[in-house]
Amino acid sequence: MLIKVKIFLVLLSGLVLVPYFLTAEPITYVNTNAYKLKEKTKDVKISIPEIITQTNNTYCSCIKTARELGVDIPYSTNAEDLVPNSVPQIGCLVLMTYPKSSHVATILNFLNEGIQILEGNKTPCKESVRIIPYNYKYLKGFWCSTANKL
Repeated sequence: MLIKVKIFLVLLSGLVLVPYFLTAEPITYVNTNAYKLKEKTKDVKISIPEIITQTNNTYCSCIKTARELGVDIPYSTNAEDLVPNSVPQIGCLVLMTYPKSSHVATILNFLNEGIQILEGNKTPCKESVRIIPYNYKYLKGFWCSTANKL
C-alpha cells in the first residue's frame, strides 16, 4: 500500500531537525515560543498486515463463545475435533454435526421441549439462545472438560 504522508520536523533552537509527527493528514501546529515548524512531503511505502482487517469478535466462533462462558476447551481445538465424552450436563457442550460444518453450544437448561443452548456464530458473528429437541438430527453428543465433569 502506498500512502502519501507529510512529515513535520521541529526546528529546535535553529540547530537540530527532530521528527515531530507522522500523519496522512497535515496538522497545523502553532507555537510562538522557541519552536518553528517545517514541513516536508515524502512518499512512503507502508505495509499493513492483513491481520489488522480481521475481526476478533468472540461471537464469530462457537468455540470462543463457549470458552467465554467458562467451558475449558483446549486451545487449537475446532468444533470437529471434539468427540463425545459425557452425559448431558448444564455448562457442558452440545456437539452438532451439520452437512458442511461442525458446531458446539453451551447447555443452559433442560426443558420439556428440549435442551436450551447458548451459542455463538450459528448466525454469523451473533450470540443466540435456542432450544433444540432431544432427538435433534444434527446432535452428535455431549462434551465436558475434565474440570466441568460430575
